[in-house]
Amino acid sequence: WNHRLLRAFALSFIMGSAIGCGCTNFVSDPQAHLKGRLSNSAVHVVDFCRLVDSFPCLYTNKRILTDALRRYEKVWLPLLAAVPTAKERLSLVPPLDVEWVWHCHM
Repeated sequence: WNHRLLRAFALSFIMGSAIGCGCTNFVSDPQAHLKGRLSNSAVHVVDFCRLVDSFPCLYTNKRILTDALRRYEKVWLPLLAAVPTAKERLSLVPPLDVEWVWHCHM
């Protein structure tokens, strides 16, 4: 993601959260609204997209994407399904390429 795309994503998230929470008036200063209303999960998504952007092969190299998709479907999803409790599943951390595929899938 480049800087403009990150900003557009953040602003669209803010607009969506302002609409979703029943707010009727959008703040005239989006930066102030961003600092005041942006949830930790949205900040995590932006940070994650910046991390992925630092490895362009994750979105430009077809072979790497194909391997990541295979590992997501054939390794990661079955692994999660085999873990009995949600607490144990939350302790698992996927490799970056697999997390990228999951992010795109969701």
